[in-house]
Amino acid sequence: MCDAATGADGSWGSKGDILFDGRADDPIRHVSAGGGVSVEAVGRDTVKNVAQVGWPEFLPDGKHFLFLAIGANSRLAVGELGTRKIVDLGPCDSQIKFVPPGHILFSRGGTLVAQRFDAGALKFMGDPVPIAEKVSTDAIGTSEFHASDNGILVFSTRRAQRGRMVRFNRQGHELGTVSAPASGFNPALSPDGRRMALRALDDVSRSRDLWLTDLARDVSTRFSYDVGNENYPVWSPDGRNVIYFSDATGAAGLYRKEVTGAGKSQIIYPFATSECVPTSWSRDGRLLFFDHAGVEGRQDIFVLDLTRPGVEPKPFLDAPFDEWQAAISPDGRYLAYTSLESGRNEVYVQSYPDRADKWQISTHGGNEPVWSDDGRELYYLSAEQNLMSVPTSLPAGFDPGRAEKLFQASVLTPDTQRPHYTVAPDGQTFYVVAPGSAQTLPSTYVVVNWAKAFQGS
Repeated sequence: MCDAATGADGSWGSKGDILFDGRADDPIRHVSAGGGVSVEAVGRDTVKNVAQVGWPEFLPDGKHFLFLAIGANSRLAVGELGTRKIVDLGPCDSQIKFVPPGHILFSRGGTLVAQRFDAGALKFMGDPVPIAEKVSTDAIGTSEFHASDNGILVFSTRRAQRGRMVRFNRQGHELGTVSAPASGFNPALSPDGRRMALRALDDVSRSRDLWLTDLARDVSTRFSYDVGNENYPVWSPDGRNVIYFSDATGAAGLYRKEVTGAGKSQIIYPFATSECVPTSWSRDGRLLFFDHAGVEGRQDIFVLDLTRPGVEPKPFLDAPFDEWQAAISPDGRYLAYTSLESGRNEVYVQSYPDRADKWQISTHGGNEPVWSDDGRELYYLSAEQNLMSVPTSLPAGFDPGRAEKLFQASVLTPDTQRPHYTVAPDGQTFYVVAPGSAQTLPSTYVVVNWAKAFQGS
């Protein structure tokens, strides 16, 4: 139909038009169902004080559409094809679903609600009526519900991105938990193994923030207070700074901040489009590796020289398939990463920077590579969520041995942009973002004739 490198979340209108969104900085775009070139329908600059726009939903006239203006205080709005007219409908936490003849379903404060809506006058009628409790919503509005036009509703009560930070030994025995935020993701240990940086979801603002956990005292404190979402922390080799990505409106990019909390965060490289995922910082402090969508929308690995301000980052591979989760070896001579070149996720290693040698590490699916502190082991997560260890023969050279299963890791959400486990410097303790208690596991419900809840209301 059209080029859409980051296309997602489509809506098909009654007049043969399609709307879709993309990554954080992308607008909602419009294309004819017959194909052609897509054009911007609404961008985040169209609405004040938002980080992104998404979740388009056509109204019956095929001209107007609902969408979510996402920010610290997300709003539901109506746009109109061919114009920049915006109608603000008020606070909203999640994606929306219009159900004929005139109801809108959305999540507010963890409750799935329905409210009557006049699609001609573009305004709500009456008050929202609760339909279901504990329907999860994340920071960008993803919510687990959907409805058909003939009265069938499906929803899940899973708490989004909730888990436990669990300590394991090499045999997979649980050693205890860390008092990190329940929504903690993307754990990164400091070089001395005493502190952990992670990102957590703020239940009030629905934004992502960074936290630091003192592992000896088992105390977590908030680290970032920027406007927008902060994510993907990476420690400096000396343990004094953390680099992370922020999608702050008008100032998205890579930031550096001292872990003492002194001083403000400093932007080191701005990103005007799409999300950037820092993954590894070389031991000499010079190079930062990160994942980023290239010009054709593929996820590629880039290298930024931190000693040369103003110099553009360079792609490492720029291959015709996705590569991500880059991890530089402690000696700086080998780069581990995940790639889709075989048609499924596998872990590879290439010599750096010459790329003269290449090894496939996993054989039946794998991702999330992590080096041991001395480089003598390379860990990864298999397709079955087994935590694997591969001997490497470093520092003499890279000569990978046979992969050995350590234990079943069962991370909360495998196959994401950053590893959901991290390893202590001694190689004996593993911190894993594991699923929470049984009460947080998903329960999915189907409701027939859900609109009867409106009778008499």
